[in-house]
Amino acid sequence: MVQLAGHTAGPLRLILDWAEEQFRQLGRPDPPCQAGLGWIGTSASWGASQHRRGELWEADMTDDDTRRVIERFHEAFNEHDVPALEGLISEDCMFEDTSPPDGVRHVGRRAVADAWRQFFVASPDAEFEVEEVVTAGDRAVVRWLYRWTDGHVRGVDLMRVRGGLVTESIAYVKG
Repeated sequence: MVQLAGHTAGPLRLILDWAEEQFRQLGRPDPPCQAGLGWIGTSASWGASQHRRGELWEADMTDDDTRRVIERFHEAFNEHDVPALEGLISEDCMFEDTSPPDGVRHVGRRAVADAWRQFFVASPDAEFEVEEVVTAGDRAVVRWLYRWTDGHVRGVDLMRVRGGLVTESIAYVKG
């Protein structure tokens, strides 16, 4: 256990707190939860039955819903199936890749799909093994191992799902 600002936290809690701060820095207005994993909004404006144009809002996403979307997303990614990936991301999706020093941000379904097309052309044997998925409502932390012909690297994606579609993916890599 690690002592942090007067309270004790395990490693997973520290990762989730850090991930929440990363999303907050992106300008997301969602309030932190006072209990649980800290990612599910609890203010009066965040009712579990809120809907917009028939879409589920973040508060409606269960851990299992988010996990299923993340699993389908990674299956399509490993198949290099860009049309399937396009069907799993929102129109306003934001993907931040691992390019040094701070990653390149791609915004919008077309821009994100184009980035993946380029990646698959440059890395035709790319394969991501999901080592662990931790979900908290509409958020997920995905720990992965990326292999190519003569090497590998490990990393983490911070992802968000809304209405059954991936809306954000921020990738970090070791090394």
